Amino acid sequence: MPRLRRRPRRLLPFAQVTSPESADAPTGEPESAAADMPPGRVLGLDLGDARIGVALSNPDRTISSPLEVIRRSPQLPQEIANLMSEWEAVGLVVGLPLSLDGSIGPAARKAQAEADKLAATLRVPVETYDERLTTVTAERMMSDAGLDTKSQRKVVDKIAASILLQAWLDTEAHTRARNEVNPQSQESADDPHESL
Repeated sequence: MPRLRRRPRRLLPFAQVTSPESADAPTGEPESAAADMPPGRVLGLDLGDARIGVALSNPDRTISSPLEVIRRSPQLPQEIANLMSEWEAVGLVVGLPLSLDGSIGPAARKAQAEADKLAATLRVPVETYDERLTTVTAERMMSDAGLDTKSQRKVVDKIAASILLQAWLDTEAHTRARNEVNPQSQESADDPHESL
């Protein structure tokens, strides 16, 4: 797998971290940010209790690559802001660990709260995406590649983040292609009386 070259750091306006209390916190269910995100790279986050896996898309948003693993700390929002500035990312995709039956349990509620806090603090588009079984898939891929357990532990979080982000990218591309082929499909979906 080719290694990503780091870009020189430069702060972009959105990288100024604000206190969540002073920011306008999002209300209700998160909106789909894919339509709100300007073109460009997106970071994917696999949130864990001790470590956060980070993945990065290419500028065309077609390919996801594992980037790094961040240790959880109170400086997490600033670390993410720094990565966004460094890679010129325009938004975040945060893994939502739904239950196997698709319901929202305690882990998903905790991840949603953290995604909402990041959106308010960093003031960037943040979207959540179903991350069920991404860690299991990542572990299976690494086992198939012959990595031992110790080696897997070092990278499993960023591989899981990359799997999550790639799934989001594929969904975004499919939705965009469907809307380009049939622009009326989105308007019909918005107006339930359209088909009557």
